[in-house]
Amino acid sequence: MGSFKALMRRDWILMQRNYFLYAFKTAQVLFLGVLTGTLFLKGQVDTTTVANATLLLGLLFFSIVQLMFSSFAEMPLLLMSLPVFFRQRSLAMFPAWAYCLPTTILHIPLSLVESLAWSCIVYWLT
Repeated sequence: MGSFKALMRRDWILMQRNYFLYAFKTAQVLFLGVLTGTLFLKGQVDTTTVANATLLLGLLFFSIVQLMFSSFAEMPLLLMSLPVFFRQRSLAMFPAWAYCLPTTILHIPLSLVESLAWSCIVYWLT
């Protein structure tokens, strides 16, 4: 459990060092949410017609794809940390779950904030 606490502290420090990345990702989600909301701007959408239903399905598809691809900005950080993980794992410094769990726990609130901001903006504009 001590290794988990130490790795949680280390991941928290790494997230603070990369503050600009997370702030930029959130700003990007807000900007793209407003842009998408104005692109699909409708007052009342009648889903009985095929054209309006296709428009709504296009919005849903774009929203899912955008939220999925927003996490790709963190991929270089993950790839740079892999050699450290493999070296520390081979030296039996800690179990693998203690390395992966803090990263997952610390990134869940950020993902929730981004998806909530996107959903609120796009929902109220469309």
